[in-house]
Amino acid sequence: HEIKNPLTPIQLAAQQMRDGYRGGDAEYRRLVVEGAEIVEEEVRGLRGLVQEFSEFARLPEPRLRAVPVADLLDDVAGLYGAKVDPRAENGGRALLAWCDPDEMHRVFINLVNNALQAQEPAGVAAPVEIVARPGAQGGGAFEVLDRGPGVKPANRQRVFAPDYSTKPGGMGLGLAIVHEIVRAHGSAIEAGERPGGGAAFRFSLPGPAAGE
Repeated sequence: HEIKNPLTPIQLAAQQMRDGYRGGDAEYRRLVVEGAEIVEEEVRGLRGLVQEFSEFARLPEPRLRAVPVADLLDDVAGLYGAKVDPRAENGGRALLAWCDPDEMHRVFINLVNNALQAQEPAGVAAPVEIVARPGAQGGGAFEVLDRGPGVKPANRQRVFAPDYSTKPGGMGLGLAIVHEIVRAHGSAIEAGERPGGGAAFRFSLPGPAAGE
């Protein structure tokens, strides 16, 4: 709160300076507008950081139940539409996973957003692939695949650390949150390489028999 509370008056002050200038100096007006835009951009960034810290600090215990893998895939498809390509292989849609669907919702949001951001600088418009298959011990095995620059082998463990990020202004908490949620489900997530180039994030969820 000590960080978040002052952000609104800072943003409002910048907007008032921009909108309240009535002089005729075009150069000065340009400086005021640019300065206000910088302040507003930094305020948005700080709000994002505060939100990330808040989510990471308050991760709840998962409320586990049997959830159809088809429901998890449909949830992602409903959120992102043509930006994702969720598919199930070898009967994956018929599987049941022992998980908290709300927490898995957060996992997929973080992974898909991360994948879309990785593809953006390269101008890749292809959808992010989400593949579900039967797990080795029941449940489902999942892959989230993008066509970005990939993750260097030396960084494939570091990307899940709370203080690691390659994004300007980022704190790296998105993948740290994913790591903690998957761990709380009794599993692990790993970063690897997508065949043909790009990154692959893989994790599994147990089936009801293993979880009950």
